[in-house]
Amino acid sequence: MNRWILNICLFMVIYSCQSDKIKTYMGEEISYKDSVFLDIQGNLNHHDTMRKHVDTWVRALTRMERHHTILNNQFVWNMKNGAQVKVSDNLYDFIIRGWERDNARLKTGNYGLWYIEGNRYVTVLIRDTTSDHY
Repeated sequence: MNRWILNICLFMVIYSCQSDKIKTYMGEEISYKDSVFLDIQGNLNHHDTMRKHVDTWVRALTRMERHHTILNNQFVWNMKNGAQVKVSDNLYDFIIRGWERDNARLKTGNYGLWYIEGNRYVTVLIRDTTSDHY
């Protein structure tokens, strides 16, 4: 019986010592342990879904942007999944797919990055290949 209790105590000590922090690209370590879990149910590609949950969407995007940077004109991130930043897999995948689409555009050379604020960038067309005037 004493050995069983000792094993439980040892497990609790080891479990509590594990770090749940994730490092931002600015070098800051953040723990989302006490943060609100952000989730949007439904099809995120549908404008009504996003319009109804715009506050949650912006909070999730802002949280994830703390963990990405621009290297060689490409978005890169250090998150492996949404659980690391307490964002649902649905939202995490949606945001990551957006960054991947932006990276594909940037690779063409026809798009560039436009700084918005904080760590937010958007891709903009800088060369229109459908026209003779560019």
